[in-house]
Amino acid sequence: MANIIKGIPPRAGPPTSQGPHPQRAAPSHGRGRASSGNRMDTVSITSTAASLHDIESILTGIPVADAERVDVIRESVADGSYRINPRRIADKLIQFEFSYPQGHRNAGFLPSA
Repeated sequence: MANIIKGIPPRAGPPTSQGPHPQRAAPSHGRGRASSGNRMDTVSITSTAASLHDIESILTGIPVADAERVDVIRESVADGSYRINPRRIADKLIQFEFSYPQGHRNAGFLPSA
């Protein structure tokens, strides 16, 4: 069953003709031998990919937020002692905006310097 998103008709099946491009045989996903004899496909993982996998494993163990700080803020909001410093927020937004290269400042909040 296809879902139709407002104004976008469901996709048609694959085209019956490739036009000016020659048709290619579909890749085989079966367990049989490759068509060119006993050659088997191989996959090799670079040392960079292995390093990235190791880094990803390490990062998944690090919490996204500092639980102690969240608890302190949650308590101060609950007891009414949490105060917002608009000047500090504005300074942090400006600092964040200028941390990107000039060509990427498209938010429209600040003029390009």
